[in-house]
Amino acid sequence: MSCMPDDIPTRLEEGQAYLSFEVAGEGYAVRLGLVREILRVPPLVQVPQSPASLDGLGNLRGRVLPVVSLGGLLRKPPCQPTAEGRVLVLDRGSLVGLRVDKIGALLTIGADDLTESGSVDAATLLRKHGAELRLIDPEGLLAADFRSQPSAARSGAPRSGGYGVKKGTPSRQVGVIGFELAGQEYALPLDDVREVLPVPADLANLPGDDDAVLGVATVDGRVLPILSGAALLGLPAGTGEAGRSRLIVVSVGRTSFGMMVDRTTAIHRPNAESLDSMPAILRRGPESEAEVQAIVRVGGRLVGLLSPERLLSPERMELVTNLDNEDGAMELVGKDPETQQFVLFRIGDTECGVPVVEAEEAVRVPERFSALPRSPSYVLGVMTLRGRALPVIDLRGRLNLPPVAPTGRERVLILSSKGRRVGFLVDSVSEVARLPAAAIEPAPELADGRAMVVTQAANLAETGRLILIVDVSRLLDGTEMLAQDAAAL
Repeated sequence: MSCMPDDIPTRLEEGQAYLSFEVAGEGYAVRLGLVREILRVPPLVQVPQSPASLDGLGNLRGRVLPVVSLGGLLRKPPCQPTAEGRVLVLDRGSLVGLRVDKIGALLTIGADDLTESGSVDAATLLRKHGAELRLIDPEGLLAADFRSQPSAARSGAPRSGGYGVKKGTPSRQVGVIGFELAGQEYALPLDDVREVLPVPADLANLPGDDDAVLGVATVDGRVLPILSGAALLGLPAGTGEAGRSRLIVVSVGRTSFGMMVDRTTAIHRPNAESLDSMPAILRRGPESEAEVQAIVRVGGRLVGLLSPERLLSPERMELVTNLDNEDGAMELVGKDPETQQFVLFRIGDTECGVPVVEAEEAVRVPERFSALPRSPSYVLGVMTLRGRALPVIDLRGRLNLPPVAPTGRERVLILSSKGRRVGFLVDSVSEVARLPAAAIEPAPELADGRAMVVTQAANLAETGRLILIVDVSRLLDGTEMLAQDAAAL
């Protein structure tokens, strides 16, 4: 069966310009008027359960660009991109990139260059300088793997129920938590995450042959079904580093489940304008909606934002709901008035927490900081985060604790309160957790009341954990001048 569509014209226009290129060692050509630009293959974010021909999503000057392997569309054996590979950006109402192995030359077709194939469904052949080039019809090839685009997509209208932002909409921030699966970064809305925990040591197996269902575990005295994030997204398992896997407890309606991930990355609070709807080429109807509901632009990277509702098939949702409704199962989460949500971090062996509403995100430590003159010794300097200057304080120094050797797990935890925004270097950021309100009590007053930054403690008697709750407003006292100096750099 030919991989080329039947409706490609058998004659080319004389005087028309064409671009030649190679795919899998064979020559092809496309009408130059269809090509908007040519670029190197950008870093790509894979989209789970997408057509095999989709290489992933790239960032084209702030726009999401689906990149499709032309070899995949032509049903050629899969191959990795090479240094000579390029992406042809086509504008078909919305942008799409075709990855080819090598760019050839620009050709202007004359009468002597035309020939016809004897096969009914074969494409027209171009003959130039002794080489035969098969003419491709991008629209016909893409239609075989992707649905056609609706008029709303062509006009740039936001997807119904999605995160598209209309022009003139007031800016707002959207909290998401990032994590990795099989080397790809994804995110979940923070409102749908109850907590992030280390993986339980003991999982009780469940009968059945669903690879995504790892078993059940007891979390905070309640039964929680545990599912593999990799299996839910159709990704290979077992790529996480030992000891770094985490369990994200996800809320779906009135039920919840634990999703195993390779590692968590950071909490991000991008503006709503930084969220893009999924490219129209990837929407193939309600019956096959992808788990990725939007694309988040974070620090120049593209991160797939997952939809908790779409992660579970009806059968898995029924299983999770049945387990969640059994005696001892986890109660309604996400809106539990008897718990409070915190971002937990460590300073040495001490476990601390700050309210999640005051933690903007946690980011990797930059290689260097810009110095702030006449600042205290615990002020590391200024870092640039998405174009904004941010003062960074060594929390160890701020609390008069001795320095330690770096471990690679350090993070800059960005806190904000009453219009003040400062980064704090901490030894690690461990999890997002909901702590029982009944377990939180005032901390003993061991210092001058205003000097105290630890004002509460959460005593989790069942697990033996004692978590110090930091008052972010007090921690940020005196940082106004730092922020002004940072902005002046």
